[in-house]
Amino acid sequence: MKLFSVFAAAMTSAALMTALPANAGTTLSVTVPGDVDLNKKFSIADMVKMERYLIGAETLSEQAFVNADLNGDGSADSFDLCLFRKKLTEQYGGFTKVVSELQGGNEVQQESHEAFISSVDDLYNFFAPLHVVTINGECIDVPTTTEEDIKKYTELYDEEFFKNNVLLLKSEPEPNGGKNNIGDVYYSGDTLNAEFYQTYPGEMNDGYEDKYQLLQVVIPRELHNSKNDKWVYRYPDAEAEVTSEYTRELTSKGWKMAIAGNADKCFISKKAFDKWVSGNFHSAVERYLKKKYDEDFFAKNALVIDLYAQSNENCHITPQIELSPQKITVTYDRETTESFSSEGVYITQAVVPKGACYRANVETKRSWETKKDFQYKEYDLGMLCETKNKDMIKNYPAEPMWINSQEQLDGYLNGFLTDEAIEELDLKLNGHTAYIWVDDDIIGSKHQLMTSYKYDTEKKIELTTVTTSPFGDIGGSFMHIIYTSPEDLGDEVYIRDFYVDDNFPKFNTSATEIDVMNDSKTLMVDQYCFGDEYSADLYVTYPGGGPMRYSRFEYIGTIELSQGYRPFSDEYTCTENADGSYTTNGKDFSVSYLDGIFKIKCKTSPDSEYSEFEFNIPNVQ
Repeated sequence: MKLFSVFAAAMTSAALMTALPANAGTTLSVTVPGDVDLNKKFSIADMVKMERYLIGAETLSEQAFVNADLNGDGSADSFDLCLFRKKLTEQYGGFTKVVSELQGGNEVQQESHEAFISSVDDLYNFFAPLHVVTINGECIDVPTTTEEDIKKYTELYDEEFFKNNVLLLKSEPEPNGGKNNIGDVYYSGDTLNAEFYQTYPGEMNDGYEDKYQLLQVVIPRELHNSKNDKWVYRYPDAEAEVTSEYTRELTSKGWKMAIAGNADKCFISKKAFDKWVSGNFHSAVERYLKKKYDEDFFAKNALVIDLYAQSNENCHITPQIELSPQKITVTYDRETTESFSSEGVYITQAVVPKGACYRANVETKRSWETKKDFQYKEYDLGMLCETKNKDMIKNYPAEPMWINSQEQLDGYLNGFLTDEAIEELDLKLNGHTAYIWVDDDIIGSKHQLMTSYKYDTEKKIELTTVTTSPFGDIGGSFMHIIYTSPEDLGDEVYIRDFYVDDNFPKFNTSATEIDVMNDSKTLMVDQYCFGDEYSADLYVTYPGGGPMRYSRFEYIGTIELSQGYRPFSDEYTCTENADGSYTTNGKDFSVSYLDGIFKIKCKTSPDSEYSEFEFNIPNVQ
């Protein structure tokens, strides 16, 4: 058991091995073993003096030297110091370590906290209620411990106990599938450290938040000689197993999170993981991830997950994971290739032993660039023209441009805007450097700067933007400006733009469009796989002038398919039914629509019988 930390790692070997002084050709004998302060008794004060002697901060008399040589080898060194520790443990009984349950309940608001306790009053303060101020300004007390537990521990640690002992306490949530443990208790300089750690045998309990445990270290007063006392989490040596899978099948919420670079999370329970997955992925991806990371997985492991959005680039992204106390770092490396990748998202998954991610923050980095904060503004010039009911653009500027002065900015604007437009925009550089560019989009579109990075070895800035377009097909010009520092002037600017809209989902491959002979409805079927899960996700479309001739898509349901099977195709015929509806018939499917209901018959595998499905369309228009 490690009771006392000895010295810094850089201590010299000379300090670790000290021979008897030259003038000590002595016949002195040991008076009290370990008594280096020569007060005729052995205590922790002798331990402290021995430590200071070994680092050169104290000297020992000849008698003290002889008393310090516990192993009798003629030296007072680190080996003797180990015997000092053992002797103290035997003499005072060492430190007593206990982990016990704290009662919970609806009336108790438990919280994680720790304290050094030297009296009964300190113990009552440890269990004191929280003082909470309500929105009405009223101050109320919220109990953190039940009356039964307060009575139990104040009777156990009473005034008689504190005459000879002190306590180091910590209340800590009981981990789901694991338990809290107390490890080594040791001195490091003038600080007493109590290590705690978590182990996971794999048996799930009823929850993490509702169960708390009290970690207790009893310290004999004779062994307490510190200015500071604290709990330290002991992280085990561990490595992460990393995989990365690529897809386009995310919801608009998932896409935006990936593009913004804020998807990094660490999950220790399946409940929280499943909730996160449900809102961010399409059905096959959702089923695959929930099946892959089940209750048995989370009984012993944590999952670090991140989403990295990649546009059409000629590079391949690979993640690396580094575990360190209280932080898990995901670093992306890139490898340039000759071919361009398709737009999609890498789902980075790192399996981490639960004990290695105690209250760990997840940080993501890119090895080739550093994150920067740039101010971004956009101007919808087409909307300006529509509002003023006149053309306010003289020429379309051919090239983007770096601007370093107000004079340059005025000259750039004068080159393609009318005086009235310039006056309306009223752009001021205000001492900044700026990069300005103009492009086309649907009037009323919104462009949002999600991330901005600067390359570490090249004069290059990378911007990631998200575009959302409204219903309509009237195009116009947009002017974009980022404000930077002068050191960025002249850098190449690379813009990664993603079109993300709640009304228009992204598909892995070209979806199958099925005409149901209805003036306002079309069925769009997205057939895809992720892992070993296959799906046909169904969307009803509404006509309009937006992208793909539709004003929006609406998800209505999913048909699960066998591996590799795609029953829906664009080869079909339409027949009119007696009720005036139409049925669309393909080789392995049929679709009919009437009064807000899609009825579908299809095979779910090449050899299966036909199955019937019915999907209601909410908010029928």
